[in-house]
Amino acid sequence: MEKGYTIRCSCHTYVTLEWEGQFIFCLDNDLHYMETIIEKIEKRTRMKFREIPVKGSIQDFDGLRFLSGGFKKGQEIFS
Repeated sequence: MEKGYTIRCSCHTYVTLEWEGQFIFCLDNDLHYMETIIEKIEKRTRMKFREIPVKGSIQDFDGLRFLSGGFKKGQEIFS
């Protein structure tokens, strides 16, 4: 089991925050731009989004929608 916070992305749309494997919240990229999702996750965790361990694959984050920059690949989001 992961210790601390983790994030995962499913269906290249839903970004989920967990604490030690337990669900905290899930945000839909169809309803919120990634800038807003990242802000909410960073506010909740008090960590930089890029520093939170990814559960699954970084490629699961491919195609997420940003207000500035359009759609991005997972590698771009975490680099």
